[in-house]
Amino acid sequence: CRPTATKAGGKSQIPEFRIVELQGDLVTHDSSFLGKYIGDLHYTKAGVPVLLVGHHVLYGKEREVEKPFLVMRKVTQESASNGTSKHTVREYHVEGVVTRKLVFRARPKPIVSNLLAKV
Repeated sequence: CRPTATKAGGKSQIPEFRIVELQGDLVTHDSSFLGKYIGDLHYTKAGVPVLLVGHHVLYGKEREVEKPFLVMRKVTQESASNGTSKHTVREYHVEGVVTRKLVFRARPKPIVSNLLAKV
């Protein structure tokens, strides 16, 4: 049995996600990046991805991934079948598909603003 996606107008209903690929290290003082704000992602009018991280700006390119893959969520439910015995049901829900990635290879450039000092 193969999973299928409902199609409307020839397009899949599965959301498309992008991966952000950075060269180098992203350093934090906390132990984890989980749930943390990292930066802002924007696109120029020409479609170039721009990532703002702190006081730095990175320019990237959008590329195809070699092999598309699914983003899945595991759902576990326990249910009683005969009132006394319990069995566990595991399902995997498809949350999205990754077909493209944003690649940031160049060194970050500092954001410098020119402020007029009033004397």
